[in-house]
Amino acid sequence: MGRTRIVSAVAAATIGGVALVGVGAPAHAATGGGWTTISTGGGLSIITQPDTLRLPAAQGNRLLVGWSASQGLKADVGTRQVTTSGKVSGPVATVVDDWVSLDQRVALARSNGKVVIAFQGMRTATYGDKYGGNVVYATSSTGSSWSLASGSLSRSASGGYALDLVDNRGTLVSAFTAASDDRLRFHNGVDALPATRADGATTARSGNAYDGALARDPKTGEVWAAWFQGSTSSSSNGIWVQRILPSAGRAYRAPGSSNLVDPLQTLALTPRSTGGVYLAYAVGYPTTKAVRLWKVGSSKYAQVTAKTARDVSASAAPGGRIWVSWATGYTGAKATVKAARTSTSATRFGPVVKSKAIHGPTIWTTKVEGSRGAADVVVTADTSSSGRTVGIYETQLKPALSAKLSRSSVHKAKGGKVTVTVTDAGQRVKGAKVRYGGKSHTTNATGQASFTVAKKTSTGKKSVTVSRTGYTGKKLVLKVVR
Repeated sequence: MGRTRIVSAVAAATIGGVALVGVGAPAHAATGGGWTTISTGGGLSIITQPDTLRLPAAQGNRLLVGWSASQGLKADVGTRQVTTSGKVSGPVATVVDDWVSLDQRVALARSNGKVVIAFQGMRTATYGDKYGGNVVYATSSTGSSWSLASGSLSRSASGGYALDLVDNRGTLVSAFTAASDDRLRFHNGVDALPATRADGATTARSGNAYDGALARDPKTGEVWAAWFQGSTSSSSNGIWVQRILPSAGRAYRAPGSSNLVDPLQTLALTPRSTGGVYLAYAVGYPTTKAVRLWKVGSSKYAQVTAKTARDVSASAAPGGRIWVSWATGYTGAKATVKAARTSTSATRFGPVVKSKAIHGPTIWTTKVEGSRGAADVVVTADTSSSGRTVGIYETQLKPALSAKLSRSSVHKAKGGKVTVTVTDAGQRVKGAKVRYGGKSHTTNATGQASFTVAKKTSTGKKSVTVSRTGYTGKKLVLKVVR
């Protein structure tokens, strides 16, 4: 089962198609790898691409989720919030409703103390309507109620296939594509409607540009754009990244992406909290073998084994770490999300963690937000095994610890000392609890804790557990032999 590139909502509207958001169904809460329902409202589809934004601590540190949907003759944009404990907070908030058509993508950002959501479509069927085709936006103080702005984030009409938004020191920068465009377009700043200042563009290559994304390096202030170039030319096909502000730089193709097929969702381009911009993507053809995290513009990347991975997303995490998540392949069974967090240097991945199975066989898109330390992953997925309808769901995943015993077995007659070394993506973890035989021990600054197996301990397998607040625990097996 697969997906194909679908014509944008605006293009569909021009030939009689119309594109909306349904009101969310009652939600249920789940934590620890389970799932919380954000919306199963009418009009959600396999091409719906939600976006996420972490609200500030003054607003409860909640996760804001935004999306667009279409049904019948109207189209809407909605948002909903999720608490740090994984429960929905309040009903779906309507951003705009009863538009004629909306693209399936939205983009969230925070700028000048306001929350901003960008979207693109047609408010009415009237020719010349100022909200017809441009990238436009709404603002909110809290993410709960919205006001449509009388401003434009593009001069060209968007053709769909890409939409993203970043704040650049108080100035909004948008990215989008025009219809059948061979490059990613961007607009620096907000204009009146209609816009008069020209859009910028990345370097042109053969084929069409899709799935564009933006990220701003917090250390240098540079804004980077990424896009997938769908081309029959081997010299053009793949994922490309280019600096667009404060000036245009050279375009780099992500290593190992030249034979990549269309990712079919916004690319996983993310800043690192301590500086740098990184891109995560699946590698391997025709079957995905791994997920790669590339430091943009360099020859350096980290890689994690991830067979059949798709729908890759990435997010900055505290201390220079980065979260990467992905969906499992089209297996026909109930689907899961997997994720891994890097070291503070972003050069190595920790263990892969896995969600509980979702309700249906297919996850269509993923979006991860990791600024709290844990990962909030939002997906669109089938609501049931029948696969007839789509919902938006959220799950929370903690990073996993690695632990190693200094010895795998102890002789019953001799007993002996055993040392446990605990790491997080290769870095030693202080303060982890190691429990054996009813007693608890704490790892020191080098990530180690020791315990003694008494002489004449009964033979067999003995459990050693490792835990620390904020992490998924680890269980080890020590053998006592004759």
